[in-house]
Amino acid sequence: MVLEVKAKIVKMKNMDKRIMMTLLLLLSYMSVIAIGVNVDGIYYNFDKKTKTASVTFRGKYSHSYLDEYSGEVVIPSSVTYEGIEYSVTQIGPSAFEGCVNLTSVTIPNNVKQISSYAFSGCSNISNVILPSGVARISDGMFDGCKSLISVVLPEGVTQIGSKAFSECSRLASLSIPESVTRIENEAFFGCSSLTNILIPKKVVEIGSSAFERCIGLTSITLPNGVKSVGDFAFRDCIGLTSIILSDSLTQLYCGVFYGCKSLTSIILPDDVNCIGSEVFYKCENLTNITIPDGVEEIGYSAFEGCKNLTNITMPDSLKWIGDYAFYYCSSLTSLTIPEKVIEIGYSAFEGCGNVTNVVLSNSLEWIGDGAFSDCVGLSRIVIPESLIEIGYSVFSNCYRLCEIYNRSGIDNAHITSGASVKNVYTDDTGESKIYNVDDYVFYVDGKDIELLQYLGKETSIVLPLDYEGKKYKIGKYAFAFNDNLEEVIIGSKNITLEKGVFYGCTKLKKMIIASEEIEVKEKVFEKTLIETIKIKIDKAYIKC
Repeated sequence: MVLEVKAKIVKMKNMDKRIMMTLLLLLSYMSVIAIGVNVDGIYYNFDKKTKTASVTFRGKYSHSYLDEYSGEVVIPSSVTYEGIEYSVTQIGPSAFEGCVNLTSVTIPNNVKQISSYAFSGCSNISNVILPSGVARISDGMFDGCKSLISVVLPEGVTQIGSKAFSECSRLASLSIPESVTRIENEAFFGCSSLTNILIPKKVVEIGSSAFERCIGLTSITLPNGVKSVGDFAFRDCIGLTSIILSDSLTQLYCGVFYGCKSLTSIILPDDVNCIGSEVFYKCENLTNITIPDGVEEIGYSAFEGCKNLTNITMPDSLKWIGDYAFYYCSSLTSLTIPEKVIEIGYSAFEGCGNVTNVVLSNSLEWIGDGAFSDCVGLSRIVIPESLIEIGYSVFSNCYRLCEIYNRSGIDNAHITSGASVKNVYTDDTGESKIYNVDDYVFYVDGKDIELLQYLGKETSIVLPLDYEGKKYKIGKYAFAFNDNLEEVIIGSKNITLEKGVFYGCTKLKKMIIASEEIEVKEKVFEKTLIETIKIKIDKAYIKC
C-alpha cells in the first residue's frame, strides 16, 4: 500500500512538471506573438528604455485577421502612448500579412527595419516607397503581393532576402541599388511581368530559384563579381534568349537554366569545371555549345531534351558523362568522346537518332544501361580495349547498327544485348560490310543488300538506286527523322519497307509506288503527312 501511494505521488509530480512545461511554452509563444497596443488604428509594441515603437501583428494569438487593415494606411513617424512619445523605427514580422484589402501604405523615414513577411499576401498593394534607412529587404517582405507594380529600393540596401518579391506577378521593372551584394533564394520567383533587371556589380551570390518562372525576362547579364548562382536560378524563364555569365563562375549548379526553351546560345566562362545536373534541361532551341577546358564532369540530364542541339564540343579534360546527359538530343549528328572519359552513364545518349558516328574514348571503363539506345542512325562502332563493364541494352533499337568492333574482353553477346547487330568483330581484321554510295549507306553480305540509311538533304528522291544491278530492301528507320524529304518514288518490285522506314519524316506528303508487289511493315509512315499511297500501274489509291 505504501509503495502504491508513493507511486501516485511520483506520478502527480511528473504531471505537475508537464503542466508547468506547457504553461512555460504557452507564455513563450505569447511573448513571440505579443499582442500590440492599438493606437489610432495601428498596433504597436513599445520599448520604454529606447522610447521606440514597432508596428506589430494585430489580432489575438493567431492569424485570424479579425483586425485587418484596409484602404490607405499612413504610419506616423512617432506615436504617443500613456503620455510618452515613441519614435516608430520598425515594422515587425507579419505586421500587415494577409491584409488583402490594404491598397497603400506610407512608411516614415525613421523606420530602419522592416521584418520578414511584413506585407506578405497584401494582394492589392500597387506601389511602395521604402525609407532610406532600410538596409535589407527581409525574407518574404512582399511575397504574394500580386498587384505590386513598382517598388523604390533605397541606396544602402545590401541584401534582397528569400522570397522578398516572390509571386509579385505584376512587377514589371525594378531598380536594384548598387549597394546590393546578395540576391537570396526565390527572391523574384514567379515575377512573370519582369522584363528587364540589371544585376549590380557588387553582387557576389544569386540564390536558388532567385528568378525562377520570370517568363518575361528576355536577357540578363551577370557581372564578373558573381561567384555563385544557385540551383534552378533561372528555371522556366521561357522568354530568355540570351545571357552573359560572370567570368568568376566555376560551377553551374543543378537546373540553372532548366526549361529555358528560348535560349539559343550561351558562352560558358573559362573557369567552369563542372556542368551540374539538369543545367540545360529542355532548352529546346539551344543549337550549339562549347564546353570549356577544365570541365571534368557533365551531370545527369544536363542537356536532356535539347532537341535542336546540333553540335557540342567536349573538352579534353572531361572524365565523366552523367546519366541521361544528352537524352533525346535528336539533332546531334556525331559524337567524339574525349580521351580521358572513363564513364558514360545510363541512357546518356539515348534517342540521339541522327547520330551517325560515335568515337569512343580509349580510356573508357564503364558504359551504363541503354547509353546509346534508340540511336537509330548509328551503323558501326568500336568498343575500346579499356572497357571493363558495359550495361544492358546499350544499343537497343539501334536498327541500323550492323557492325561492332569489340576490342575489349567483354563477351560479345553481352555487348549486343537488345540489339540487332549483324556482325561483331573481335579486332579490326574483319572486312566491313558497310558501304557508302553517295548519300546512302548500304549493308552488303553476299546476295543480301539492305539500305541502312539516307544521309542526304533532298526534298524528292527516286528509289531504288542501282547497287551493282542488284535488288535490295529498305531497312528499319532508314529515312527516319528526315526533316527535308517531301516526295518519294519507289520503282522496285518485291521490295519490303521495314519497320519505321519513314518514321518522323514530318514533311513527307507524297509517295508514288510503281509496283503492286510491295510489303509494308508497321510504323512505316507514322508521324508523316502521308494520307494516301499512289500505285502508278493501276492508278489505285491505298489508305495508309
